[in-house]
Amino acid sequence: MRTNLNTLFSIMDKDKAAILEGVISDLESKIETIQSSLNSQTSLCKWVVLNKAAEQIGMTTPALRHRIKRDQYPEGIVWKQRSRKSTIFINLVELEEYL
Repeated sequence: MRTNLNTLFSIMDKDKAAILEGVISDLESKIETIQSSLNSQTSLCKWVVLNKAAEQIGMTTPALRHRIKRDQYPEGIVWKQRSRKSTIFINLVELEEYL
């Protein structure tokens, strides 16, 4: 996309091209700021579903589930589940302390 814009800038009036390039640079900067903000908000989430937790800590979902079933992590602190067949949620902050 940047190459297409550079081609367009070479055709345009230099003043207009400079203004447009400045606007594009500002937008790129704002996008990077928003992306980093979203990434930091995601990492602050305490409770996440089992597969997301496994992905974030570099483990397979079955491996993490197996550790839970073997009672390696305390229920209600590191993990919670409403009923036997419902989704398992993992507290990432607490899980890090047990790894």
